[in-house]
Amino acid sequence: MKSQTLYIADAVNHESVSALSQALSHIEGIGRVKCISGTGKLDIEFDDGLTSPQEIENALVRAGIRLETEPRTHAAGGCCGGCGG
Repeated sequence: MKSQTLYIADAVNHESVSALSQALSHIEGIGRVKCISGTGKLDIEFDDGLTSPQEIENALVRAGIRLETEPRTHAAGGCCGGCGG
């Protein structure tokens, strides 16, 4: 298994998690998926003999999920409110 970390550009909510789950469920070789709502960080384990990072990204984009190359910061609106800042 390999792992890939992506960052979701928009707020993570019930609708986006549903779209994400639906998109990834159609890809053979997806293992564990972990999404951290405050940062938009998405960790995906996958079998690189069955799928690729590009295939995963393409499926998410087709599902309407905008991705970023870096994590959101407080200054960029990435605040989850947990720290009070």
